[in-house]
Amino acid sequence: MKILIIIGVIILVIIAAIKSTVRHKVGYVLFLVLFFSFANHAIYEIISDMLQNDPIIQKLYDPVLPIAIFSYSIIGIIEGIIRFFDDEFTFWELILDSFKSIWRKIYCKRIGVVFLKEESEDELKLENLKLKRQEAYDEDKWKFDQNIERISKGIYGENQVAFELKNSGEDMYVLHDILLTYKEQPSPAQIDYLVVTRKHVYVIEVKNWSGNIEVDKKGNFNHIVIDKNRLIQTGSEYSPITQNQRHLEAVIGLAKEGMKRKLRKKILGKPYYNAFKSLVVFSNARSYLDIDNAPAETKEQILKIDQLISYIRRNNFGIGRYWSNNEMYEIAKFYLDRNQTNRLDYFKKDDNENKQKDVDKVNFESAI
Repeated sequence: MKILIIIGVIILVIIAAIKSTVRHKVGYVLFLVLFFSFANHAIYEIISDMLQNDPIIQKLYDPVLPIAIFSYSIIGIIEGIIRFFDDEFTFWELILDSFKSIWRKIYCKRIGVVFLKEESEDELKLENLKLKRQEAYDEDKWKFDQNIERISKGIYGENQVAFELKNSGEDMYVLHDILLTYKEQPSPAQIDYLVVTRKHVYVIEVKNWSGNIEVDKKGNFNHIVIDKNRLIQTGSEYSPITQNQRHLEAVIGLAKEGMKRKLRKKILGKPYYNAFKSLVVFSNARSYLDIDNAPAETKEQILKIDQLISYIRRNNFGIGRYWSNNEMYEIAKFYLDRNQTNRLDYFKKDDNENKQKDVDKVNFESAI
């Protein structure tokens, strides 16, 4: 047995010298199996020597000891296999997470989908525009019509996402249309949906674009629309990936700044280093989305609306850390408390700068 362990160490050293991750892991698994086998043999001999002078205790331990030693050996093999796939995950973490999973099923009551904030400021804005349109001169009503159409499309797209979330059957807290200010950014981040699930916080930007959307290899968004006269119009859109990345940075930055230390450590620590995810959801089922040539990091953040729930379920599945009901609520409540309710002051400054850009965009999108 000692010869085997020496051979295992030699193999490990040789394979480690070869710069191949797979071969290194194979050697690591072999070493662990040999080590546990040798340790089992040594432990068995020690315990047998201790019990040989006590026949009564020996009779009690004789049927138990081989089982315990065999279990210890199995643990070594499982440990090696686990580390083959993930160097940072251990057998004991597997056992602990299994117990946590059982505990969650027994003691963590299903909460379903809970909207802590469901209303949208755009709905109030839409009503105000309709009232102002009635008072406007006839020659100016087209301006209101364009903005009403733009906002109506946005509301419809966000309602589609709300429908999908409500019927997902997953445990989650949802915040709709929140405005967060972060000191590192000059303007506030208006987030369409912030969704807190068992394992992730999703920052979702909703786009109800019509026509065809193509993303090239540089990550540029090209919008192709065929109007009522069958004329093709093309144009470049400001990347929603870049837009939502700023929102994501604000969400993470606020957590680092003001969240309670214990909760902050849990959601920003090593097990949750990728807990925050940015998603851009295209809600128009009739639009065509071409991302075949897009960069990999861009593809990971783009979804059609019918892919949203399967994506969330896939990320919640499997063994790993998870948040309790209270932790999910605390995370969602943290951002709800920081939502800016008086938005007039924040948007007044940006209105003049974005007015012409919005009008141009509306003219393009309303061509169909």
